Amino acid sequence: MTLRSRTRIREFRQTLRLVWESGPRWIVVAVALLLLQTGVSLGALYLLKLWVDAVALSVRTLDPLRGLDEVKFLIFAAFLVALVGSLCGVLSELARRVQSQAIADHVQSLVVHKAAQVELSHYENAQYYDMLHRVQFDA
Repeated sequence: MTLRSRTRIREFRQTLRLVWESGPRWIVVAVALLLLQTGVSLGALYLLKLWVDAVALSVRTLDPLRGLDEVKFLIFAAFLVALVGSLCGVLSELARRVQSQAIADHVQSLVVHKAAQVELSHYENAQYYDMLHRVQFDA
């Protein structure tokens, strides 16, 4: 493993730690919503399979009314699944935005805390002040 890849792994771990420290609840919510969206997608595929089976049965038996109640139910179920999927998408976006703001607030808090620990003489140094300003802006 090269030095560059080890550095990237370390930076990735530090980023994950910062994200976790900023709000573990939002990570849990985001993962739960992602799992729910995955389940909804799989449910939609299964409903499509059932719908194709019902239509194929009515074609095979040459009775267009056979399985009509099942097809109606499957269309209604697909509507509900699509509604739940859309709701999960909206909630997932909301959780992402709240988590993003929580991360920014946490990093800003860390920067302010570190800046408060620095001796006042550092603030007279233009390089330090520029670096501090960039960190605060990029946080």
